[in-house]
Amino acid sequence: MMLAGLAPVPANDAACGPRARADPEMPMSTPQPNAQSVPLSRAINIAADENDVIATCAKRNVPISAIETLHSGGTRVVMNNITDTQIIAKVYGRKVITSAVKRTPSRLMRG
Repeated sequence: MMLAGLAPVPANDAACGPRARADPEMPMSTPQPNAQSVPLSRAINIAADENDVIATCAKRNVPISAIETLHSGGTRVVMNNITDTQIIAKVYGRKVITSAVKRTPSRLMRG
């Protein structure tokens, strides 16, 4: 069916196909952030005192699932979800420990 005064649009026209975009210069996908900048775990190691981490989480209303002092220095804290971990990682910035850490055993090994 053709309406008066309107030309038919070909079915394969790039401007009206299923992948058409309002702005052809805009990329189809959103660039992904640097993989190192986004925590992929609920746990995060921070170069800060345990009491400081607890206060920071409380101030931002971020619940803590588990927390421990690291043998190598700093604090390991586990949040309830990755979003909360990202909030705390952003707050502490460069104080986030990305290298390997030595943890204190929480249970005695039986031999």
